[in-house]
Amino acid sequence: MAPSAAYDVHPVDDVEAAYQLELRGFPASEASSRDTLVRRHQMAPHFCIGAYTRDSPVGRLVGFTSATASQGDTLTHAAMYTHDPEGTTVNLHSVCVDPDYQRRGIASLLLKELAQRLRALNQAPRSTWPPGMHKPYRCIRLIAHQPLFPLYQANGYTLIGRSSVEHGKYHYYIPYIKLNEFGISPPYRVNSVEVPWPSRWDSSTLHPVIN
Repeated sequence: MAPSAAYDVHPVDDVEAAYQLELRGFPASEASSRDTLVRRHQMAPHFCIGAYTRDSPVGRLVGFTSATASQGDTLTHAAMYTHDPEGTTVNLHSVCVDPDYQRRGIASLLLKELAQRLRALNQAPRSTWPPGMHKPYRCIRLIAHQPLFPLYQANGYTLIGRSSVEHGKYHYYIPYIKLNEFGISPPYRVNSVEVPWPSRWDSSTLHPVIN
């Protein structure tokens, strides 16, 4: 059961705390730099959702998301470092939770909070959209290793396939979730072909065996 927590856009003052969580939550070869997290917050703060504990007068950041937007259906390495205000695809780069608070549902609540906020923005008047948003968002997309598949599958994500982005020894794959279930105009669609979640894996490469 998740501890009592508040979920909201985290201020730029909490980027340092987010960076420390990033270092604890990802291998060194995969962790975003402090400068990268600062740039993402400057470009698209509405993607930076924080989870704060309520066990003290001043809540402590124990989880966060970090993302940028891009155009097109291909998640490239460059999309990790740039934000296109005209982009309709949200590239989710970090869903990070303090190791001391993991396996308590916080990551799932962060995913749900981000999706709900983006769907609400899509339906809101354009005059209320944040500066880094010029068009409705059609989906959230990310790259992930196999051990995290149950998290995304449980939260409504669909597997597209293997990513061309390479970091470290294991392959990345692309889960995504649509944000236009409620008839948001224009009727965007995801062009990538959906594949089933794999039930077996080649343990030497973490490559899916799809029957």
